[in-house]
Amino acid sequence: MTVRTKVAVELGIIAVLTIAFLLLFPHRNPWFDVGLAGFALLCIGASAGYTKNVVWAASPPQPGRNRFSQCVKITMWVTVPTVVGFLLVGVILAYRNGGWPAVTERILNWKILAVFEHISRGH
Repeated sequence: MTVRTKVAVELGIIAVLTIAFLLLFPHRNPWFDVGLAGFALLCIGASAGYTKNVVWAASPPQPGRNRFSQCVKITMWVTVPTVVGFLLVGVILAYRNGGWPAVTERILNWKILAVFEHISRGH
């Protein structure tokens, strides 16, 4: 089994277990989620050596002079659809709860701009 296949299987198992957990335990103490997040970070730290020496070592180095531009493009391909998806969910929920005035109130909220500004500074 290749490293790529192993990573794909691992991510698939994590996705299935996450969905099962959320469906089985929809109401839980927020501190439990914080504890699970801390445990996940410990697991990531414990497997960092394996990830560096096996997973990333299996990937060939990417040639190219303009790596920054390529990284920005990839980041935009990941970020923009996510932001659009969140805005779309916000529009749908607001429209269901109060029509177009609620959509305007939710989408044109100054807090959204503050979050995007905060994210754009890398915080």
